Amino acid sequence: MRKKILEYSITFAVCALISFIIIAVKGTFSAETPRIAYHYVTDSIFTVGVLCTALGLMILAANGGAFEMLIYGISRFISLFRKGKAKYHTFYDYQIARAERPRAEFLYFIVVGLAFIGISLIFLACYYNEPVPVN
Repeated sequence: MRKKILEYSITFAVCALISFIIIAVKGTFSAETPRIAYHYVTDSIFTVGVLCTALGLMILAANGGAFEMLIYGISRFISLFRKGKAKYHTFYDYQIARAERPRAEFLYFIVVGLAFIGISLIFLACYYNEPVPVN
């Protein structure tokens, strides 16, 4: 249980740090109106949430074997330029060796990414509730 909490908290902290960096780079702290600041905050948090969720879904696909043929083909191609024999002679040998390895965990990426998308929706609601300045 402690390991799970650590995975979620580290992922959340890294995503929050990346969001903060994007917020700072876009100039949110010197925005002229709160509406512009909400716009920048919404964009940065949503971007990080989508990237984190996409990373989790890519790991899910890789665990399911979506990229095994591609990885095997690249490793066979690279083995043509190396001295010695190829590590796996057939794709079946590669699959058997791959099945013995533990699968990577991915759920915490998806959960944290969806949480960031949810947080960005809250800031989006604040953005739409902020009155438009009239010049």
